[in-house]
Amino acid sequence: MKSPSVVFRSLSITGRRVSLLPLKQFARHPSLKQAKKTWASVSMDQATKFHAKLQAVCSESFEHTLNKDFRLNRGATVAAFLSDNTQLEDAANSLSRGEFSDTRMGEVLYDIVFECWVRRPAFWTAMGPNREAYAELRRNVHLIAEGHDYLFTDVALGSLAFLAGNSDQSCGHYRKAAKRSSEGGYLDQPSWGVHTVSSQSELLTLDGPLLPSWLGKLDIVSAPSGDGPLYLVTCDEVYLAAFGAGLVESVAARSPSKRVHFHIMNPTRFTNAEMARLEGVGVKLGFSTEEFSAKDIRPVYTAIRFLRMAELLDELRCPIISFDADATLTGDLVGEVMLAGGPMGFRRFPAFPGFHPWRKASAGLVYAGNNDATRQFFNLVSMVLTSKLDPSHGRNWWVDQNALNASIDYLTRFTNVRWGNLGPAAARCINFIERKGDVLAMARSRVTGEF
Repeated sequence: MKSPSVVFRSLSITGRRVSLLPLKQFARHPSLKQAKKTWASVSMDQATKFHAKLQAVCSESFEHTLNKDFRLNRGATVAAFLSDNTQLEDAANSLSRGEFSDTRMGEVLYDIVFECWVRRPAFWTAMGPNREAYAELRRNVHLIAEGHDYLFTDVALGSLAFLAGNSDQSCGHYRKAAKRSSEGGYLDQPSWGVHTVSSQSELLTLDGPLLPSWLGKLDIVSAPSGDGPLYLVTCDEVYLAAFGAGLVESVAARSPSKRVHFHIMNPTRFTNAEMARLEGVGVKLGFSTEEFSAKDIRPVYTAIRFLRMAELLDELRCPIISFDADATLTGDLVGEVMLAGGPMGFRRFPAFPGFHPWRKASAGLVYAGNNDATRQFFNLVSMVLTSKLDPSHGRNWWVDQNALNASIDYLTRFTNVRWGNLGPAAARCINFIERKGDVLAMARSRVTGEF
């Protein structure tokens, strides 16, 4: 079986210009259909052939689709490289020789190769990076850089500095990558966090507003009655329509705390009607709203919960457990959070997948206790977000997890506050819904159709 690097090389050496397919025809191309259909059982050989076919039909006209379909097949390629060390070395050697006519293909493969290096068991010990393996990894990164000046070299070097605990050096590399990306260099979405990283030096000198000027006014329409922790869910009306009922029903069935507060962005009359429909499930509901606009609204939506957390703690006067809207409870999350202890709690990942700052801390599960330390912490998170969020462009991806991770580091290094670790047991109490395209489409039709 040919390795991916051999297949890629054979395509690039020919020097042929691939003919462009019309967008509709491209979307129906058999290689893409096959990848989506057989994703779960794709083999190493299938992954190799798929990448070869994909390069043959891709051009810069289809950057969005290329990005999407590499993500679809990324896991199979990583698995292939991890199970066959020769393939990984062949791909790295091919990269170091710069044998790619399509730079974007090289960039994505570089990112995958780097991830595989970091995931190799020999690289990690119980205490952190093995020194010899760490030095070898740096040499490998520079070897590739000598062959071809890939933008991902700066991303990889930033990751290595981050793993070594050097925040300022790490951010320096990431910002070089961000600058080159802003100037037109290709960067895959898993690495878009380079645009929103914060160093510890920045946080030590941070002096700015708590909230961005473009944010709307927080309106607490109603608060859940009763005492004890509540679940905070931030979303728009489409996510409320798609996942609100399932989430509320799972809380009623599995949680000792029956209090849920929705924070809805850019509401219409649908919000009031839907919240009334959710009453009577056996859960005490409340909701708040606000309005704002941004070029790419999705990453801003994910950051709102942290921009507003300190304010919501003041208004609701109780501990808050925040998790994503597209999820349901599968166990006693309150119990697991309380076992973790601490005035606040976070889910932080080990070396993998936490080898970038925006992948170290999860925004999908956060505990905020009703205390002054937690309020001060989320004021810091809000200041970091305010300094990084720019609604005029679409490069805000991962800003929430970048701000959260930088603030946790600050808390750990410069204060005596000790936070609770929400580990795997807490994570298992939440089921995050992965396949949601059809559900969202129906919800969107329902929101627009009813009002």
